[in-house]
Amino acid sequence: MSHSNQVELLGIRKKYGTSEVIRGVDLNVGRGEFVVFVGPSGCGKSTLLRMIAGLEEISDGDLRIEGRSVKNLPPAKRGISMVFQSYALYPHLSVEDNMGFGLKQAKTDKAVIKNKVAEAARMLQLEELLTRRPRQLSGGQRQRVAIGRAIVRDPTVFLFDEPLSNLDAALRVQMRLEIARLHKEMNATMIYVTHDQTEAMTLADRIVVLNQGRIEQVGTPLELYTAPLTKFVAGFIGSPRMNFLPALITRSDDATAIVELPNGTRLKAPRLSIPRDTEQRIILGVRPHEITLPDRSESIATDITLGGRIEVIENLGNSTLLHIRTGGDTLLTVERSGIALHRADEIINVGIDLAHCHCFDGNGKRLTLL
Repeated sequence: MSHSNQVELLGIRKKYGTSEVIRGVDLNVGRGEFVVFVGPSGCGKSTLLRMIAGLEEISDGDLRIEGRSVKNLPPAKRGISMVFQSYALYPHLSVEDNMGFGLKQAKTDKAVIKNKVAEAARMLQLEELLTRRPRQLSGGQRQRVAIGRAIVRDPTVFLFDEPLSNLDAALRVQMRLEIARLHKEMNATMIYVTHDQTEAMTLADRIVVLNQGRIEQVGTPLELYTAPLTKFVAGFIGSPRMNFLPALITRSDDATAIVELPNGTRLKAPRLSIPRDTEQRIILGVRPHEITLPDRSESIATDITLGGRIEVIENLGNSTLLHIRTGGDTLLTVERSGIALHRADEIINVGIDLAHCHCFDGNGKRLTLL
């Protein structure tokens, strides 16, 4: 997607006293783009969003919206609307008055408010509920009202701070579809914070993975899934999460490298980007569905065969997760479609192809297959 940049973060930093929580973030968000911030608790994603909103001061760097610096402007002057996790509705006001409250404060004409609220209510299927009070609504309906309140302000940019985390699983799926449909219908620029990677993968044009106040990687959901640049991104994106196996790589000449696993298995690797006559510890990453399990009669024709004992089986109906202890501290998760006919404590072999492995050095950076 080619966009002119609508939101630009230039070397953004945030300090609380001596503690730096955002450590130099550069990011461009294009017009009409849906960008999702993900990362573990405490990585700085909500702080970054609040800095864009103007609810947190920027310690260093600049923030531009529509090409102009807004870092010293109050929230109301930035052309943004924010949807919070907690809905933040006024209990004594009707749905209609809650949605129009910001416009009323801004002394907008009553007829204009009525039209804008009616249009937002149509988009969010809230027409029947306009006279109700928040306490008469379900969680999903309240969140729709909060989104409606953001829509009527006709902002340049929508900001969402974990808007679905208070809802139950079924409602989360439904609201996710609503937000995706809304984005399409309005062609609005949206920046969305979540810790739920399914939300990120399904909603985002691009995902920003944050870790300890820095950006680890920015890319489309597919780029992050198929080509993670770090072990952190590889472990964070994808469910069930990627398996990691420690290994040792040695190179004696320019042509090949030898990878040795803890169980003594040695195999020739395609030319990994490490210098000749060196030895280094690496990590092989492999996704649970890429690991082969033999049917009882088959032997496994793969690069790596590991023996292990099944510790736990999770039958999920459409798939089964087997958690297999393969010696030492390594617990492998293997995903099979359908119901797997295995039992706990069974001794089993699993197969891994090097072609399906991601390779990371000791610092967690991706090693390239040359």
